[in-house]
Amino acid sequence: ATGEVDVNSTEQGGLTPLHWAMQLNHPSVVTTLLSSADTRLDVTNSNGMTGLHGACYNNKVSVITVFCSDARCTPAILNMKDKLGRTALMLAVEEGHLETVREMATVKG
Repeated sequence: ATGEVDVNSTEQGGLTPLHWAMQLNHPSVVTTLLSSADTRLDVTNSNGMTGLHGACYNNKVSVITVFCSDARCTPAILNMKDKLGRTALMLAVEEGHLETVREMATVKG
């Protein structure tokens, strides 16, 4: 054992530590996870959702801001679709989360 942790490991539903931190609105944890070059923004859960999908669905603007400011948050990441063909922004619109929609509108991509 090297003492290293896989930051992209998933639990039964496919959620990574980043998914959990995004859904539960912990910007400091998101910042810490994103400080690791190993953290992948494109990992999806069993429904095909990224951490950004979860944050948009749950209206967690503070973590969306942190996530979207990461250099690895490319248009390809922003526009990933879940198993039902929905982007993170589409989820925010469907749920009526205007604050999240406004934040997503400021993001390039």
